[in-house]
Parts: sequence; structure tokens; C-alpha cells
Amino acid sequence: MAAPATNSSAPSNPDNEKMVAVAGPLAEWMENNKPAAATENRPVGKPHPSDHVAPSPVGSESVILHKTFFVSSLVTFPFEIPAHAVNAQLHGNIRSFVGRQEIQTRDDSADVSFLLMNQRQYDAFINGHSADVLVSLEPSHDQDLNFGLPASRSLPEKYYLVFRNESHTGRRIVKADFTVDF
Repeated sequence: MAAPATNSSAPSNPDNEKMVAVAGPLAEWMENNKPAAATENRPVGKPHPSDHVAPSPVGSESVILHKTFFVSSLVTFPFEIPAHAVNAQLHGNIRSFVGRQEIQTRDDSADVSFLLMNQRQYDAFINGHSADVLVSLEPSHDQDLNFGLPASRSLPEKYYLVFRNESHTGRRIVKADFTVDF
């Protein structure tokens, strides 16, 4: 039996015809089931805008320091603020003692000073250059701190909590609690 002849002038089914041609990376991927050539040929090492998308630190809290330690002359604690942190707030308190921690002295013998510095300021400080600092608290044995940190841009920012025993006689016991809110 012979196959029926088809009539090429017969009307076609409109459901089988493409009405609009869609172009772009997603359309190419859907049609070929592979990524578009533009994304495959991206040079290695060159960042793409989607590489900069990161979770927002807004609404989070991070414990920076919750510790009791000795300060003979200088003790430093670094911490980092994540990228894109716009309104970071540093909160903390410092209590210092001479002798046993439970016996808090109310005179100047237990005083320590406190500095908060960014990376540039800290580099100058440790190299013996005079440096401006973000926060400098006078020597005391009982201090509270609330400070708004500058916004970090597209890169994380490093900061330093510095505790100093100005008298350099004996050592102080320091209890410090610091957090940062975003």
C-alpha cells in the first residue's frame, strides 16, 4: 500500500508555529540545554556583577569579645565587620581589677585605657607613629562603650580593640564584653 500524498498548500496548524522568537541566555539554555556562550567565555579572574551578591548582615549580632584576661602593658583583639555593613554599632563594657577578680578596687590602681582603631590606624600605632584613633577612653576600671562604626563598602573592614595598662606596674585583670549589631 502506498503512503498518502501530502498537500504542501494545505493550511498549517497555528499551534505548531512560533509566534515570537525569544533570544537571550535563558532562551539559549532552554533550547540547547547548555549555558549561553557569553557566560562560558568570561575571562578567569574578572569578577562578574553576580559575584558581588552577598547576604546582608542587617539584623544580626556578633560577639566580638567575651573574655577575662591579664593586661601587663598592651593586649589587642582584632575583629572584622563584613562587607556592606551600613549601620554597625559596637557595644561593650570593660571592668578591670587588681588582685582577685571578685575584689574590685575603686581607686586608680586598677585602671586601663581602651583604644578602637581601624587597620590603617593600627598599623601606624604598632610602628610607633602617632595615630588618630576612632575611640580613646581615658584610663578607668569601669567603662561602657556604644559607638557607630563607619560603613564597610564592598570589602570587609578590620578593627582592633586595644587595652593598655598605662602605669606598667603589675598586671590588671580585665573582663571585657563586646558585641556588634548590624
